[in-house]
Amino acid sequence: MRETISTSRLLCTAALLGVAAALSPKPALSAEPQRFVCQVLASERVELASPVDGVLDAVLVDRGAAVHKGDVVATLNTVIQRVQVDLAKARAGSDAQLRAKREKHEFEARKLGRNSELVKQRLVSTNDIDQLKTDTAVAAMDVATVEESLVIAKLEYEKAKAEVEIRSVRSPIDGIVTERRLSAGELVREKPIMVIAKTDPLHAEVSLPVSYFGAITSGTKAEIVFSVPGLPTREATASLVDRFIDAASNTFGVRFIVPNPDNEIPAGTKCEVRFPDVETVSLQNIRSR
Repeated sequence: MRETISTSRLLCTAALLGVAAALSPKPALSAEPQRFVCQVLASERVELASPVDGVLDAVLVDRGAAVHKGDVVATLNTVIQRVQVDLAKARAGSDAQLRAKREKHEFEARKLGRNSELVKQRLVSTNDIDQLKTDTAVAAMDVATVEESLVIAKLEYEKAKAEVEIRSVRSPIDGIVTERRLSAGELVREKPIMVIAKTDPLHAEVSLPVSYFGAITSGTKAEIVFSVPGLPTREATASLVDRFIDAASNTFGVRFIVPNPDNEIPAGTKCEVRFPDVETVSLQNIRSR
């Protein structure tokens, strides 16, 4: 009898506990978007060097200057190269020899024509007419040789101009000069003259926990909050998502493209990435478990 009463009490207690558990509020998933620390970086960074050795004649920009693609930012000494341009130009423009060879060819052709009539009258030997034909052919080849020499001279002139042009160092991108490493008078060899960073757009690099893997894809939108006071929050788009997990931190890397048309956001600043669309991002993996 006592055992029956004890069993009944246990069953009642369990039932009451079940009801209490059913009525008690479940832990709510936070509606606030989670934030993850990120780093703002330039989308491109160029250590700009000269394609040829030489002595710097001038560096036209300093650190902090904004440059555009194609702008001349430094020049090398071109004294010798400019003399070579003048020499090549003179050779390419000289046609005196060509005119002389053409006159010689025309003379030989006229002489051959005059003697051709004499051949019919048997007043000139066959050997003489062969000599005239040979002289005319040789004169024509002399004209062709000089014409080829002029073509080569014009190409050498273009090459000489290119040797001058290549000593004007141009920026390959739109960006900001972040470092100036050489000055006028220094020898340019392997060391970069300056460093240029592209700041529009910027990249925001972040490491996300593995629970987000698969939920974040190329094209996913996020908000970037910057550590510099006064900077507005920017919407960014994921452009690169790593396809591997770092075993040590159990995270994977994501790169976001951050528009920066006014260069208001400085590269190098800290930031936070947050996903306002909690329903489809931060809760998706939780609910799928």
